[in-house]
Amino acid sequence: MRLNYDFINKYDVTISDRHPHVYNNHNHRSKLPPGPHPIPLLVFKCKDHWDVVFRRMAKKYGPVFTIWLGPKPQVMITDIDLAREAFRKNDMAGRPESYFGSQLSNEKYQDVVFTDYGHTWEALRRVAHSALQKYSVNERLVSVATDCVDKTVKTIFVKEGVDKPFSPVDYIYLIHEYCRTKLRYRGQGI
Repeated sequence: MRLNYDFINKYDVTISDRHPHVYNNHNHRSKLPPGPHPIPLLVFKCKDHWDVVFRRMAKKYGPVFTIWLGPKPQVMITDIDLAREAFRKNDMAGRPESYFGSQLSNEKYQDVVFTDYGHTWEALRRVAHSALQKYSVNERLVSVATDCVDKTVKTIFVKEGVDKPFSPVDYIYLIHEYCRTKLRYRGQGI
């Protein structure tokens, strides 16, 4: 089997061929659209812009193809009519669980960004939409948001220091609480 990754500079690739995912995903791959063979790329650098790469892959594999980001398949739709048809139904409205999502959401992914499509997501979307409508007409929203972010950044500098890694979860919650408090008590001089 010859692998053709013409979009990857062969000198900038570190490949781990002992990764079990490469060998154990045949059944899963057969249900997906065609695409390049999944190889766990630990480090890679594309020679071309991603748009050029995807156009080249669309010519080779068709308007719908699969790429692999680590162990997760990503189905790419490059034709606008097919994309409209695919996203017309709610089947494509799901959100995959991810480490990034788990860091920025609660353990049940119960927020409008990371919740999977369903009744909970629809309720959260309605609440978020009404809140945006209510506060977007308020010219004070920009100054409140700026003030909240500034306070949080100062808190991060004081507690964490500079050039040190830290978990953003508590600080995202802190921004939310600052803004909520400022908007709730806006007429009381807070």
